[in-house]
Amino acid sequence: MVDKMRRCIDNYMEENSKTEIDEREANGELERAGLLNDDSRHPGKPLRELLDTLRDSDMLPQNITYCCGQWHIRHSRTMAIGMIIFQF
Repeated sequence: MVDKMRRCIDNYMEENSKTEIDEREANGELERAGLLNDDSRHPGKPLRELLDTLRDSDMLPQNITYCCGQWHIRHSRTMAIGMIIFQF
């Protein structure tokens, strides 16, 4: 099921020329595709809970990051690259 969700989100980003979306936008698209129902009172909550579970079980894909209270989902063919600081 997670692979179907990943493909759905990737297709959405390709169709809309986006490189990154948040969990609310992703959950809305997954609901439209019939893969994950969204919570109308708390948009994105079902996907946030799934991402929390994946993070806690150390199975979170590298293209999904959590920063400043928000999930950032990049296309699955991108990888998170951290800044490296060299001290001389």
